[in-house]
Amino acid sequence: MKLKNILILLNLVFFSGVYSQKIEMNEQTKKNEMNIEKSITIGKSELFDKISEWLPSYYTSASSTLKFSDKTKGKIIYIGTWELRERNIMGTLFYTMTFNIVDNKYTCNITNFYSEYTVKSGSIGQQRAQKVYFEDKLVGKKKLFENTETNILKAFEELDNYIKN
Repeated sequence: MKLKNILILLNLVFFSGVYSQKIEMNEQTKKNEMNIEKSITIGKSELFDKISEWLPSYYTSASSTLKFSDKTKGKIIYIGTWELRERNIMGTLFYTMTFNIVDNKYTCNITNFYSEYTVKSGSIGQQRAQKVYFEDKLVGKKKLFENTETNILKAFEELDNYIKN
């Protein structure tokens, strides 16, 4: 029992932080965003390296790309993606993650949500490609937001596990 309590305490000490669990409209920019902030008990350099290693191992699609990386400034900008598959819709959801790493803490501002997808319709399978931003009027927007939030939070849980190991 003591070992279990020690492990729980270590986990709380090692990973204290807060997730913003919703995509919300930024009133200044009029863009949807999600913010994550996390305090870790490792230093800036090691934290930067861990995040830099994890991003391409988690986001394996060719559409996911590193846009900027500066260890001195503690800044990483990465385009994350996940595949959309639902009934007659197939495509990719894109978002920009901007990591700022200071001391033993990182913040990640997630913005520029949009999807590129193809809709198949009709008996002969007509297709039309679309690019849609989260700020646009969308059918099924609530479900899309919920799925995106869930996928992003899952990704950051994986990042936490990667940093631990």
